[in-house]
Amino acid sequence: PKMFKFIIFLSLLSLISSSPTTTTITCNYKFALDELKVIQGEIYECEVIENLNVITADEPVSIIGTHLDSTFSSLSVKSLKIVNNSSKLFYFPEEFDFFRNLQIIRINDVSLLEIHRKDLQTFADLAGLDLHGNKIEYLETNLFAGNKKLKSICLVDNKISYIDPMIRNGLKSLMVVNLSKNKCISKGL
Repeated sequence: PKMFKFIIFLSLLSLISSSPTTTTITCNYKFALDELKVIQGEIYECEVIENLNVITADEPVSIIGTHLDSTFSSLSVKSLKIVNNSSKLFYFPEEFDFFRNLQIIRINDVSLLEIHRKDLQTFADLAGLDLHGNKIEYLETNLFAGNKKLKSICLVDNKISYIDPMIRNGLKSLMVVNLSKNKCISKGL
């Protein structure tokens, strides 16, 4: 009986220690001016100010924070800002879909390795995407297929070696694309 209880205890301990830990993202909700200049006036923003460590693609993430008042919710958030040299956000957490109405995404200097169409497809109103200072090497041809309202794309200082000219198909509102400080940029873009 004691040995049986000990084996059950070890099994439970093993199960608990092997389950993935959840990274908590704390939003500082505030009104801010759009630094990308694609939205007029102030916008309601989730600014992440603490260090993050999201280093695996399927790492669970929870998002917490206190809205300015009870009239605001995740649907009120128009801008997501994560700008922190100490953070490691290797992958775009699927939990960012929580902010369905994002118009601006700024994820800078956090070592983001990749971005995919599935990461952005929820954000039909996305007007500005700034992912500068990361480690992105590749962009899918259909990356922006669900983001027809994009006006500004900033991918400065990544490791992009080629961009298919077809990536901009359907982006009729696109006004600014900044790809400087990348390995090699396709001359067709």
